[in-house]
Amino acid sequence: VGLQYQLNEDDMVYFSAAKGYRPGGVNVPLPDAICGAGLALIGLTVFDAPATFKSDTVWSYEAGTKLRLLGNRMQVNASAFRIDWSDVQLNVAIPGCGPTFIQNAGTARSQGMDLQAAGRLWGGLTANLNASYNDAEYTATATGPAPKNGSPATAVVQKGDKLPVPPWTFNAGLQYDFDLSSYRMFIRADYQFTSKYISGVGPGVNAYNPDSYRLPATDQVNARLGATVGKFEGQLFVNNLFNST
Repeated sequence: VGLQYQLNEDDMVYFSAAKGYRPGGVNVPLPDAICGAGLALIGLTVFDAPATFKSDTVWSYEAGTKLRLLGNRMQVNASAFRIDWSDVQLNVAIPGCGPTFIQNAGTARSQGMDLQAAGRLWGGLTANLNASYNDAEYTATATGPAPKNGSPATAVVQKGDKLPVPPWTFNAGLQYDFDLSSYRMFIRADYQFTSKYISGVGPGVNAYNPDSYRLPATDQVNARLGATVGKFEGQLFVNNLFNST
């Protein structure tokens, strides 16, 4: 469902709501020779892993605006969103075992905002900026298969565990277009930043891995030089210019 209201010929606001799903499926049987020992640590055998998993569903909501400012010299888009995820299809890892199985693991929520802006500054100089925030976490604790020996089932995800999504991302770019003799040329630089984030399930879960649990923030600068001659265009580029990542 989508609603859109045109404030004037340059500016509009909108709201949308949507529901979607992924089909369920079948798990490949786990090999006892590889996974039996790891499963035994949590009181399970290869026959306890779920043979199937069902569909998961999302409801997503978004509200935002698209604006043209400064006499059409700048375009600004902004939005806020929320996604409610049910019966999450979670890929469950087993200690010491390469193969995994998928099970439905409760609920999760993702919510945040994003801002995009692009504008002509002066002469041939243009700029763009994108920034986004995303708070994504599991909203319920989910356990794995129940051991046949009566031991309590092991958690596969804890309420409050973060989804593997960076909370903050930021991109900014500058481009200058100019003529040099008979060539149409441009020079461009872009800066990209991704905040540190949680890459997997947390302590208390059998698949917790402290070595890869927290991923550091990254940032890098990319540069590009291009020229157009007749029907041909050539470009030189350097990604990660300062070797920061």
